[in-house]
Amino acid sequence: MRHRAGALRLMGETLFYSQTDFEPSPLNRPIKSYAAGNSWVGAGRGTEAKYWINTLTDAVRIWTVTDVANDFGTYTSNPIFPATTAIYPAGELYKNVTADETGNQVIEFNPHCSEFPLNVKF
Repeated sequence: MRHRAGALRLMGETLFYSQTDFEPSPLNRPIKSYAAGNSWVGAGRGTEAKYWINTLTDAVRIWTVTDVANDFGTYTSNPIFPATTAIYPAGELYKNVTADETGNQVIEFNPHCSEFPLNVKF
């Protein structure tokens, strides 16, 4: 039986490693990750991450959730017909954007404290 790397080399594969690019800051957060192989590392195709803060344009609504025992909670804001117009002020939330290899994004807003995050998929 041939060694797997040898067989892959015969198929033209030359990049047998994954790669992660980090931002040039003291936080050293990953900004792009690539899977192993010519189609990923070699093509510069991978997942991306961006780290921002919210702006007023984001208009992230403030939700109030009331716990209901043994049932779903109730919400006082609805994204289609909002019962409230309260939004988080600019700079109040971390805005983390992750994009997959095809450009589909998940946007996550996290408060600076330990509240629950809000995820939005595009």
